Amino acid sequence: MLGTEGFESRAYPDGMVNGVQMFSIGYGHQIRPNESYLLTSSIDSNKAFQLFQSDLSPLENILNNVGGLNQNEFDALIDFGYNCGEGALNNILDTWDNGHDLNATVSRMQLYNKTRVGGVLQVSQDLVARRAKERSLFLTPDSGSQVITLAPGTKVTIIAGLAVGALAFVFLS
Repeated sequence: MLGTEGFESRAYPDGMVNGVQMFSIGYGHQIRPNESYLLTSSIDSNKAFQLFQSDLSPLENILNNVGGLNQNEFDALIDFGYNCGEGALNNILDTWDNGHDLNATVSRMQLYNKTRVGGVLQVSQDLVARRAKERSLFLTPDSGSQVITLAPGTKVTIIAGLAVGALAFVFLS
C-alpha cells in the first residue's frame, strides 16, 4: 500500500458521513454498523490484518473484472479504493473505461484530495501527497513479472515497480 495507514488497536474518529461520525480501527478499517463491538474493543495486529484483507477483497474483485490494467495501475487503484471507498473507485473506473486514458484517469483521482473540517470541505495536504504517489505509480510502466524457481516447490515472483524504486517479492508455495 502506498498509504500511511498505521496500526491502531482501538477505535478512533475517522471523518463524517452525512453528518454521522465514523470510526476506524486496525489499519484503517472503517467500522460498519454490524461491528459496533469494535467501538469499545481492543484488537491485535492479527485481527487488524484480517480486517484489512476483508476490506481489500471487494476492491480486488472489482479490479479483476477491469480490462487493460497493468500491475502498477492495479496497485495504484487498490490504494486509491482502500482510501476513498468502492464508490469513488467506481467513479474512477468510469473514466478508465472510457478509452483507457491514463491522464484523464489520474486527473480524476486527483480530485479526491479533500476532507471535511467543521462541515467545510478543505484540501488535505496528506491526501494531495497520497494522490501524487498513486498518480506516479499509475503512470509508471509495468516492466512485467518473472518467476524463478529457488528450490523444489518454492517460487518467488518478482514484480518490479510495485512501489516506485522498489521490488516486491511474493513467496508462493
